Amino acid sequence: MRGDQEDFAARLRLTLPAAWFGDRAPLLGAVFAGMAAAWAELHGLLEIVRLQSRLQTVSGQFLDLAAADFFGSRLRRRGGELDAGLRARMQRWMRRERATRAGLIAAAADAGYAAQVFEPARPADTGAYSVPAGLAWGVAGGWGSLAMPLECLVTVTALAPAEAIGPALAEVLPAGGTAWIRQTG
Repeated sequence: MRGDQEDFAARLRLTLPAAWFGDRAPLLGAVFAGMAAAWAELHGLLEIVRLQSRLQTVSGQFLDLAAADFFGSRLRRRGGELDAGLRARMQRWMRRERATRAGLIAAAADAGYAAQVFEPARPADTGAYSVPAGLAWGVAGGWGSLAMPLECLVTVTALAPAEAIGPALAEVLPAGGTAWIRQTG
């Protein structure tokens, strides 16, 4: 097999001129076997390092180390979580939308909450004249205010044993943005 002790011993044997030794050279074979064992061990270590250098193949403590390197204390392995679960969460975090309504809802869902987002400066949430949702008491949502830019009101409901919602939403808010959180249920 490529990279094992026999492979390396054969490669070392090929480096010598054919006329120097006959087919049977037990001492030379023993020396080459010793050197080949060391090279085979190094080759095995390099294979492990190669596997740990990509998110798709990293495993065990190396996956925890990658999570700490890229996400700090924000993304840690949960109790009893397997490598596949942590890898999937890392991939979601890397591809997560940020500074959007969909990003807030997805961040809340990852933390174990269902979220409804209301933006006071967004006419589609508050209603306006000459729009299909119209302007009628209790039809479109709530009172709007342009005095609240980059602010939203988030109503969350825990779906399961949930983590803290504040830090989860803070990860996806725009710089200078504020989410006012109300928890129900």
